[in-house]
Amino acid sequence: MKQYDDYEWETYTSMYKHQYDTVTDVDVLVNKSSIEDGKIIYRENIHENIRTIYDLILKLNAQSVFECGCGGGQHLYNIKKLMPYIKIGGCDLLETQINFGRETFKVTDETYENVYICDGTIPNAFEELPEKFEFVFTHRSSTFKSWKSI
Repeated sequence: MKQYDDYEWETYTSMYKHQYDTVTDVDVLVNKSSIEDGKIIYRENIHENIRTIYDLILKLNAQSVFECGCGGGQHLYNIKKLMPYIKIGGCDLLETQINFGRETFKVTDETYENVYICDGTIPNAFEELPEKFEFVFTHRSSTFKSWKSI
């Protein structure tokens, strides 16, 4: 079920894709970063808002993480890469977003095992998910240069 709104969701993925054509100031995936002495050592230029989320997940010792509006799945991929013991899951309104992640970021199929296509804005949207998660987050990333620290 989808909640009605007047946004043109059919065009969202193409607009979202376009922002990645121009992004040069941040990295998207953590391929060299690691955890050392209980802290994440970032070896990529990951935006500070995202660092804050990843650091909090580690600090709280969350065992499961769910991202509402996970888009291409890059944050779920990063969390699993940094903290392989964590169960990850997510949802997005658009299957085209998931396909974008597979194509653009080469996010693994394992990342999408617990990702659902659904409208998280409708009441009780997550009641029927087969599992619960300890740490749930969402964020807006419409243009990297306009992000501000949280």
